[in-house]
Amino acid sequence: MSSKEHRTGEEATTIVRRTSLSNRSKAGDLIRTSRLAKGYNQPRLAQVLGISKSCITNWENGLSLPSSQVLPRLCALLDLDAAELLGAPQTEAPVLTPEERECLTLFRRLGTRDRKTTLSLMTVLSDNAAQDVIESCRRDFIPLPRFVDKVCAGSGNELTSDGQQETCFVRRCPETLAADAIITVTGHSMEPTYADGDQLFISYTDELAPGQVGIFLVNGEGTLKEYRKEGLFPHNPAYDVIRPSEDREITCVARVLGTLSSFLLPTEEQLRILTTADE
Repeated sequence: MSSKEHRTGEEATTIVRRTSLSNRSKAGDLIRTSRLAKGYNQPRLAQVLGISKSCITNWENGLSLPSSQVLPRLCALLDLDAAELLGAPQTEAPVLTPEERECLTLFRRLGTRDRKTTLSLMTVLSDNAAQDVIESCRRDFIPLPRFVDKVCAGSGNELTSDGQQETCFVRRCPETLAADAIITVTGHSMEPTYADGDQLFISYTDELAPGQVGIFLVNGEGTLKEYRKEGLFPHNPAYDVIRPSEDREITCVARVLGTLSSFLLPTEEQLRILTTADE
């Protein structure tokens, strides 16, 4: 290959590189301007960074960008923003409160040793605050088992998952403290009191007083109904009463205490803390 062909190949490669990273020219201008403002010539800056002068020349001519190893030191020396230098999208700076601005002003007045002491103290305070949040979550929420099976508010629903359960965290209150588990309703026979998809707090018991709503097994199938001496009554008049008979085996399983509302559930952040606090 002739020297002319070799140069032509190099020129083509340079064009591709310039096109693939259009921000190199801007980065080069930033580096040159900051270098001159800080009083560095190219040889001196290269010496401080431990690189060759040609690297800096290539940066400032838009031929290359600083490597990830050199970039932090370069930005520290020239007071450059790495994101701006690499052409990252600019994001709107957060608005500081007057208190935050005062803290920043006071921090900048401190010497190096006092800054380190302040940062150490802030780290301790931040860790303590995080621990307070964890303890607050543990204090305010309790775990309850939630059945995978749904109980039918209708003619009956066969319970087939062998009592499989998952953990549900709920806010501590008299109702949740009295509950043994949570079960989900399917069907419409108990509307408008309990709707399809409602999650109910239940307390295990084999006896109910008339007028109480409970979970019953009718020939092995789970159903949600109001107990009366005459039978198991739906709240939706479109459904029939389940009355005792010789061919029906009715067993009371649990009493319904109430409905799980969104207020009783943790937020996403609280749930993350509750599920990872002991890891």
